[in-house]
Amino acid sequence: MNIHAMSSSPALSTVHCSDPEEFSGMLPDVDRRILPLVTDLSFFQAELRLGQLRLAIIKRPPCISMVYLAKTRIGIVLPLNDSPGLKLNGLPLDRPALVNHGSSIPLQIFQPGELTIAAIIFPADHCDRGWPERNRAARVDEIRPAAFEQLRLMIADVVHLASCSPLHGKTWCLACSRACSGASIMRS
Repeated sequence: MNIHAMSSSPALSTVHCSDPEEFSGMLPDVDRRILPLVTDLSFFQAELRLGQLRLAIIKRPPCISMVYLAKTRIGIVLPLNDSPGLKLNGLPLDRPALVNHGSSIPLQIFQPGELTIAAIIFPADHCDRGWPERNRAARVDEIRPAAFEQLRLMIADVVHLASCSPLHGKTWCLACSRACSGASIMRS
């Protein structure tokens, strides 16, 4: 996914910034504390809102962070790129996995390299969605590599389509800077 080619559209908001404090407050219901490991800071966030569900694509420079999600929300996160040395709560994340935010203990992230993640955030209602209840601490659930890659591609497709806007009966794709029919979705 080429996040540098993403542009805001009526459905997708994008923000670039270099201030960790500003970046920390970009997602409602998410409290982030960030300690950068480099001086050249470049944060990026794209957010797609679908009713009360939010899909955020977040690119972060090397940093150490603590993330706390409000108890009224559920958050599921997956890395969209490989980040050697990535650790969650002190444990290496070197396999395909989904991360479910805890309900009361902040998630501690150590990332010695740049990292791009997808975060899906939705209300913590009492519907049975078929997955376990939130624990106090974050949980890492391994998934099959093929399913993990399918999720990555599906998220890339959704964000790609959201960055398109109608133009005279065709769709102009801001992500790939060309008219596209929607039948062929470019991934980069």
